[in-house]
Amino acid sequence: CGYVWHEYIVEKIPPKTFDLILEMLRAFIKDLELGKGKNDAGWIPLSDEKIKDIQKISFCEIDLENISGRVNPNSQIPAEIFMTEEGHIFYDYIKSLKVIEEIWQVSSGSKEEYLIALEMGLKSMFKSAYYFLWEKEKGAIPEDVRSLILSPKWIKVTEDLANLLAERVSEAILQKNDKERENVAPQKRYKHFNFEKLFKNEILKSQWDRIVAYFREHDELIESLGLIWYAINKAAENEIEYEGARIKILEETIKIVASRRRITASDLREKLKGIGENLDELIEKDKWGLNWRDVFTIP
Repeated sequence: CGYVWHEYIVEKIPPKTFDLILEMLRAFIKDLELGKGKNDAGWIPLSDEKIKDIQKISFCEIDLENISGRVNPNSQIPAEIFMTEEGHIFYDYIKSLKVIEEIWQVSSGSKEEYLIALEMGLKSMFKSAYYFLWEKEKGAIPEDVRSLILSPKWIKVTEDLANLLAERVSEAILQKNDKERENVAPQKRYKHFNFEKLFKNEILKSQWDRIVAYFREHDELIESLGLIWYAINKAAENEIEYEGARIKILEETIKIVASRRRITASDLREKLKGIGENLDELIEKDKWGLNWRDVFTIP
């Protein structure tokens, strides 16, 4: 299931050494939050006496100069350490580093595998989206559209809608063509609703075309959204709860896309912040529409 079970490691840890271990854990957490890598994080200077104490602990390590020590991030910490707040956060960060490594591997693998990961992320984004309709005049929204959004089956319909939007974005912007999918009739792929009629609506079709054109021009944004949601799903699968560890995954994922696109992470971050405002400008002159800023979101 992917869960790592912590067996109790029998080690006699004196109270003063226990406190030192917690101090090293806090140093590791702080260093990661400051952007240090795993190999450089968590080291603190130690006296000769503390060096001797740490040498007796199997999950700690000393540097080559015998002047600094830390909790080894590649070792399994005992239950009594893991159950502390510091231990739990430490382990969440360790899991986050593994997720980040996995994201790097996906991004540097085959194009097809990478596009599959992006589409998986986009599906999650669309499934989590809030589909809010607005109108400038009462009655502007067509009744068939309004009734669908307000119907009891809307929750089930959104799953099909998420799949459809992810497929359309993948094909129109990321140029992902799934031959197996092409051979499957729409009514078999979508169990709850036939969306072809919905997307033939003049207003919605026009808005969708404008949205697609926007993301085609800024395809680094749709790539970022797909990979970010894919990464956040991995965080959930690994039961990473600490917000700082999840934010680190988010930040590193942005760096991965920025590296692929040969732009700075700060520039990409600013572009991502502007998505909502840009989408609003695309549809602000329409009589009614969907609030697309609640659809294309960052978790």
